[in-house]
Amino acid sequence: MASMFKVYDTKVGVIRVSVELEHRQLELGKAKVDVLVRAITALKCVVDSLVNKGFSAQIVYEDLGIAHLTAEFPSLGILTLIASKIDDIINEVEKACS
Repeated sequence: MASMFKVYDTKVGVIRVSVELEHRQLELGKAKVDVLVRAITALKCVVDSLVNKGFSAQIVYEDLGIAHLTAEFPSLGILTLIASKIDDIINEVEKACS
């Protein structure tokens, strides 16, 4: 099983993304995506934007500016493709919330 994580330091806050693949490369399967968000003023916007993109909010502490979200996406097991998709999602969230 392959995995990766990346930390985004954006205008709206810090977003840590980790991805785990449950299958081998070039096999159709799912990628589990785990997101931790630290955003003081834009937390609600970031969470709402990620939920609109298929994530489920697991824990949201608005008073602390912290949220944990998860998602599963179809995958061919190529981490660079998943990373590119995640980059696009985070860029869209940053634009929408800043």
